[in-house]
Amino acid sequence: MSLLLGLALSPFLTSPIPAYGQPELLAGVMDMRWRRSSCLSLRCNDEEWRQELATPGHDVLDRRRLGERGAGARYRAAQRRLHARAQARQSTDAYSNKWRVGTRHDVEVLRDGPNRLAVEVGAAWRLAPRSDDGIGLPGPVFRGAIDFGRRFGDRAELTQRLVWETGQGQTFIKQSMGLDVRLWPEWTLESDYVIRHRTRGASGTETAEGWFGIRRRF
Repeated sequence: MSLLLGLALSPFLTSPIPAYGQPELLAGVMDMRWRRSSCLSLRCNDEEWRQELATPGHDVLDRRRLGERGAGARYRAAQRRLHARAQARQSTDAYSNKWRVGTRHDVEVLRDGPNRLAVEVGAAWRLAPRSDDGIGLPGPVFRGAIDFGRRFGDRAELTQRLVWETGQGQTFIKQSMGLDVRLWPEWTLESDYVIRHRTRGASGTETAEGWFGIRRRF
């Protein structure tokens, strides 16, 4: 009976036990994983495993995709900056000096690019007459100014300023114009021309002066 059972079960007892994996290979992988966590060398024991798992060209394609997305994001950000709406800069302040006490409101209409345009209006009480380009009587006055400038390249700049003050039956207007040309980094050619006009009732006076010279910066 035992002989018959042995003959019947011999194929199953002599064949190897089915295995789902190779124990030595799995043990080696686990051992390399443990070594990798504490490996401080430039080339660790599992370097060949990492090379086999990596697909040729896969990392390059990933970097290329990331670069394209990054470039697109930078381009869109640049477009948003270029299309940002410019707003006029405004300021209101009170002031006092030896000649006047008052308030003024400034608006910079143009402040980007080669052109510059600013407007100033205000009201004040004049303390000293004709001390800083104004009317000849103390009392309440209205003042204003228009400032214009334009740059021509990196070397030349044209400036023009118109100042007016009225009150107590008098009017004062001052117009100044200047042109500065940079000849060398330390040398600048400057020219100024100023016209002052005073009106008192039906009469008025007008004076003009100019200056032309070269200024050196130290």
